[in-house]
Amino acid sequence: SGDLTLDVAGDITLEAGGAEVFFSHGGTPIAKLHNSSGFNIEALVSNADMIFKGNDGGSGITALTLDMSAAGAATFNSSINTNSDVVIAKSATGVPSLTLSGFAGANSPYSIINFYNSDGSQQGPNNAAQIKALAKNADGSGGELAFHTSTGTGSEGAEAVERIRIDSSGNVGIGTNAPGYQLDLRRNDTGTVPSLGIRQLGTGDSSMAYQTSTSPYGFVHGVDGSDADSFKIAFGTGDVGTNTALKISNAGEITMPLQPAFQAKPTSEQSDLAINAANTVILGTEVFDVG
Repeated sequence: SGDLTLDVAGDITLEAGGAEVFFSHGGTPIAKLHNSSGFNIEALVSNADMIFKGNDGGSGITALTLDMSAAGAATFNSSINTNSDVVIAKSATGVPSLTLSGFAGANSPYSIINFYNSDGSQQGPNNAAQIKALAKNADGSGGELAFHTSTGTGSEGAEAVERIRIDSSGNVGIGTNAPGYQLDLRRNDTGTVPSLGIRQLGTGDSSMAYQTSTSPYGFVHGVDGSDADSFKIAFGTGDVGTNTALKISNAGEITMPLQPAFQAKPTSEQSDLAINAANTVILGTEVFDVG
């Protein structure tokens, strides 16, 4: 009974012939050290957690808890830093998952992934990009995602600017955190460049289709790469060069291939339907003067 103090000038070596060192309390083994395929620290009491404690500036802390009732789930008291990659994998059949848990009220973030620039260049915000999960309602229910990026021109430590929001209904907003459509693009500036571009870098078309549930009916419009990059409106939802109802050439000439009575180049032989020019449009039996 009582305490045991070992005070020696050199090393203390514990060597067990059975290759195990036991720790007991009240005669009951609670943990052991042993050499089985490497150095092992093993808790022997069912569901007893393994807890690592320390002293932080004079205050006792619990740095790490391994929950043995949850297959050894680890809870760290603070952040985890690594100088290498972080890999999440399962050794058995299943899907690995990453859970970020927190609480916040309406439109406030409860989980954030920061992509942090720590190169010490002092050039702009350290938060180069962020992904935030935000609560929809005051009680924390519902969820939205916000994507932030930085141009690098802000002050050191500034937060990246929100660029894209996916709301709780699945609507996507670019330039707004409250999208009113499935895709809502907004600007509040004096710029004149297009907000949306559909670009074809190959030899095909650049087009967009519109369709309701009454398939296969619908319309498609865009640039026909096989017809000198003419702009076309066609019915159906396939190739913009098939069933073309309206064509505007890259020279501005307008034709309606499916309507022979529509003459885009009347007898005056004007090159297009220019405003204030002496052109006429013939549509069936009706004649319209332009200009």
